[in-house]
Amino acid sequence: MVGRMAEIGVILSGIGGVGKDLTRLLSARPGYKLAAAYTRNPELAGRDLGEHAGISSLGVEIVTDRAGALAQPADLLVVATTSFLQDVAEDVRAGIHGGLNVITTAEEAAFPWIIDAQLADELNHLAEAHRVSVIGLGLNPGFVFDALLLTASAVAWDVESIRIRRVVDVSRFSAAVLRRIGIGHTEEEFVLESQPAPSRDTSAFRKPSAWPPGAWGAVWIAWRSTSNLSSPKNASRATI
Repeated sequence: MVGRMAEIGVILSGIGGVGKDLTRLLSARPGYKLAAAYTRNPELAGRDLGEHAGISSLGVEIVTDRAGALAQPADLLVVATTSFLQDVAEDVRAGIHGGLNVITTAEEAAFPWIIDAQLADELNHLAEAHRVSVIGLGLNPGFVFDALLLTASAVAWDVESIRIRRVVDVSRFSAAVLRRIGIGHTEEEFVLESQPAPSRDTSAFRKPSAWPPGAWGAVWIAWRSTSNLSSPKNASRATI
């Protein structure tokens, strides 16, 4: 008889919208155990993770002490805090030093060498030295723009073009996310903050068509997104 696989212990870094979704998903799925959760928001410290996510108590207290959370027995750290590689790097490093495999939802970590080759190499070598894995799985909007259209086009004899229009109600997003996509800014603030920081070249991330073949395999994606400064709706369109 095949033995039962041991539970995978998971630590969450970031308990916003994505963290709540992960909490609900993992708590309902056999084979996973939420071991700890930490946040940068002191107002959430002390809350039960399950109750914070809108489900029954899980007996996991949200803390602001990263070292304390990472000291809990676990196999995997999920960093679901922000989109930017430099901003998640410290959590990724901490997870690696703790002997944890790391998944981050940061979109820039999908192919980090385009964003910051030096930092990508550092994290890669560190993971190799500690014999753990690190992967960026934050591809937004992911399923609709990528997996769905590729699956649907697989049955076609010849595809000349594909056009997708996606409209999202972002009114439930956090204030930080709303400001990042342009809502809540004055026009001057929007123009200023949409410029890449001098220390971080995000031009390739903003235009994935500039990514090398290694980033997407044989798939080349060009995309354009627009944000309405006054409306809680965000629309984006992709063409392949």
